[in-house]
Amino acid sequence: MNTKIFTDRMRFFKILGVMLLITFMSMEANARGVECTRVYAFGFSASFNDSIVYFTEIQTIDSAYLEGRTHFLVERQEYSSQLKNYFTSIGEEGRTCVIFYATTEKEIMKQYLKLRKQYEQPKKGHPRFRVVNVMKDSFVFHSVEPTDSYKAPAEVRKEQKAARKERKAASKAAKKAAKQASKAQVQTLKQ
Repeated sequence: MNTKIFTDRMRFFKILGVMLLITFMSMEANARGVECTRVYAFGFSASFNDSIVYFTEIQTIDSAYLEGRTHFLVERQEYSSQLKNYFTSIGEEGRTCVIFYATTEKEIMKQYLKLRKQYEQPKKGHPRFRVVNVMKDSFVFHSVEPTDSYKAPAEVRKEQKAARKERKAASKAAKKAAKQASKAQVQTLKQ
């Protein structure tokens, strides 16, 4: 009977340990930060059905969100959708739209010029593509708020602090429970 109590307690602590491990791993995965910053961006649109490519002017998006570690633009598919919706509204359906962005004007200008050169440079004396500019008065990117899967940095810090407190409390409780279990085991072995 005493060994059954001991094995039941050990099984309980193993399950508790695994649950704590899973909890901590999921908290760590959700603790990615998102920062609100200014980015410079331009849009590009091409179609497989014609040789016209569109470039928007370089625009400033004042409150864009970047992922903390990777610096990827959060909800970038929404920015591409804004451009795609613009072309759909003017009757240019079936276009592939992409957004290019950078945190400095110098970086975005370098990307812009490189891509434009690639499409404007003639091949064997004939222009490869017809490049059309989309002016700011026609199309402007609008800032996109992150969805629930992303959180503001202050919220992330609060959650990280709460998670640290929980880990510390759980660790303390596990140590206390292990100590009590070993005392109970010693007492049962003495009897």
